[in-house]
Amino acid sequence: MQELVARYPELITDGDGDLLLIRREQAIRDSEDGTGRWSVDHLFVTRDAVPVLVELKRAVDTRLRREVVGQMLDYAANSTAYWQAGRIADSFAQSFVGAEASPEEVLAEFIGDTEPSAFWEQVDSNFSAGRIKLVFVADEIPRELARIVEFLNDQMRADVRAVELRWFADQRGNISLSPRVIGETERTAVAKRAGANASAEQSAVFRRASGAHLTR
Repeated sequence: MQELVARYPELITDGDGDLLLIRREQAIRDSEDGTGRWSVDHLFVTRDAVPVLVELKRAVDTRLRREVVGQMLDYAANSTAYWQAGRIADSFAQSFVGAEASPEEVLAEFIGDTEPSAFWEQVDSNFSAGRIKLVFVADEIPRELARIVEFLNDQMRADVRAVELRWFADQRGNISLSPRVIGETERTAVAKRAGANASAEQSAVFRRASGAHLTR
């Protein structure tokens, strides 16, 4: 399942558009001087430069119901606190060591005409501000986890969701995956879009006011 999500991230998207895989098993430390205490299964970014942390579990794993939630919150809290600017870009480059493709080529295909430096700066800005996405993935999402995810999504600035990837096999042994997204209620989606739009408008007003002040 980890390999499939890495190769086909569209399985777990929910209005994100395309996702760019930064690294699998991305290390996360718990202090300024600490080493990697944890590792998140997948780290992606969206075309809008929003980091996406993904953790996968099998339904038979008893940690799926509660422990995985605390685990993901540890990841989010410590990574946003201790990852320095440029860390995500460095991780992306390191994931191509020994690969045929270059990180510059893959990034250019993903972001198009956007300047790479501007893209990574926006990634760092979103990350430090807590504008991230947290995604739980399992072959079956328990009702208890679904309720926790919906609650967190209502309360947090980050977008939180769970994706249930059910497996189906036909008589020939062909396997199909059917994703089901759980978490974001329509009320929360509207409120977060409004907040993002207001923040963007405030930034634009600030830039215009700063420009006018400089010209005077």
